[in-house]
Amino acid sequence: MEWENIFLAPPNFSGENYEIWSVRMKTHLLGLDLWDAVSAGKEVAAKETAAGMKVEVAETAKKQISESILPSPPKFSGKNYEAWSVRMKTYLQALELWDAVSAGKEVAAKETAAGVKVEAAEPAKKQISEIDKSRALCILQNSVSEAIFKKIMACTTAKQAWVQLRDEFAMTDKTRIRTLFRLWREFENLMMGEEESVRAYADRVKDVANKIRLCGDDTYPERRVVEKIVYTLPEKFDIIITALATSRNDIADISLSELLDALYSFEQRRANRQKARFEEAMVAKDKGKAKKGQF
Repeated sequence: MEWENIFLAPPNFSGENYEIWSVRMKTHLLGLDLWDAVSAGKEVAAKETAAGMKVEVAETAKKQISESILPSPPKFSGKNYEAWSVRMKTYLQALELWDAVSAGKEVAAKETAAGVKVEAAEPAKKQISEIDKSRALCILQNSVSEAIFKKIMACTTAKQAWVQLRDEFAMTDKTRIRTLFRLWREFENLMMGEEESVRAYADRVKDVANKIRLCGDDTYPERRVVEKIVYTLPEKFDIIITALATSRNDIADISLSELLDALYSFEQRRANRQKARFEEAMVAKDKGKAKKGQF
């Protein structure tokens, strides 16, 4: 029996305990001999062979990924098409089946709200086998709810099914522009509450920025998210922001992860000091009561 066929599903990450999840995930990928695809990226890496020779790896190692080691395809029930289409495209690319969807000749090219462009009337860059076409269509059919499946059951190719879903569920230009105006206002009006945690506020900012990107606006990179967080923090964070600003020419040049790490640490230290002062005050209060009881 192939190892991949009996391998456990990958560990899920819900936003908490990242350190534990990252260790389990790395072990999972190492067990599948896929860690190089994560750690090497597209950089050229020197790798020592058993014979002591160094081999230059010019790009990410191309490894065969079987369906059995991937999670189930993302389900689409009729809501959040833009997010689903991004995840579905990545899923099909991981199985080397995206060409079976994008290279068809049946439908004219159309830019979706999520920025996924489907080219038509162009010859395929490589020959697509009939089995790959069937597999791609099978995956799409099984990634939608029963109600949505009825809308694509007459489609005979993956390309037809994909375009059918896109045309019915992707935002129209009018809806996209209206949604973008709302999200732009929401992003500009974001402010951190006095009692709100850094993590909760950062999640709110990133959530709105990601929604804007899904609507096709790519002008909200990480730098803009960093600037938004830095300039909308309460005054209690001024001391840490000043310290970060003095260590570099432009505070916005700091990475988002570095900024959040610094803010998390500052927030925790501040909470610990407040707790210590409260405990000291309670001890002093108890001592005062004890003295009064002696008289």
